[in-house]
Amino acid sequence: MNKSEIEKLEIKYLNQLRESKSPEEMGAVYTAIAFMYANNRMQPPAKVIEYCEKATQYPIGLTEACQLYLYWGEALEMSYGDTASRGFIAARQEIARPYLLGLKLVLDNQTSQQEEQEPPAVSKYRYDGLPDSEEHHELQRQHEKEVAKREEVVLQNKLIRFRREFISKCVALYSHQPPNLDELRRIATKILNDDEIVKNLLTKVETFTKNKGNELL
Repeated sequence: MNKSEIEKLEIKYLNQLRESKSPEEMGAVYTAIAFMYANNRMQPPAKVIEYCEKATQYPIGLTEACQLYLYWGEALEMSYGDTASRGFIAARQEIARPYLLGLKLVLDNQTSQQEEQEPPAVSKYRYDGLPDSEEHHELQRQHEKEVAKREEVVLQNKLIRFRREFISKCVALYSHQPPNLDELRRIATKILNDDEIVKNLLTKVETFTKNKGNELL
């Protein structure tokens, strides 16, 4: 879509809020606009930033929120341009904030599943008896349990991928010279409130920076 078409769609989405302003609908509208601009090669990044920030203030789906935090950080990176510039280095903590907020959201919703798993199959069933029989109800309950278990594994797999992505973004961001681990430690501790995760994050930055330095030798 060209710029004119996107701006018209933005107005159309915003006009929907005149009819209803429930928190869920506002979140859905802002999410749709943020995704629209993000999928337009992040152009302009200011629009992506604006609507990602707005959308995450409202009730939205878990994976949608994770994606918004990812788009938000990427749009900030794009808006500051050259990673070696003083402006980019000065803005690193601003850029890292949505990545860390996304990581916090993932951590708050992860279960004990730490690695991606193959989603379990859902059995098909056929029942020709009375619909109100206890046997039929039991078959339905079993089917619903299998569906719920599969959906949970699929969700956790998505969260694991988002977790890796958020950590990778922070590591790449703070491996630029100068690394400034103290700054990352400060903002990560404030947002994540998890000393073990913060320690792991800092270790990854140090390792990545060292290996990158070795590649340049």
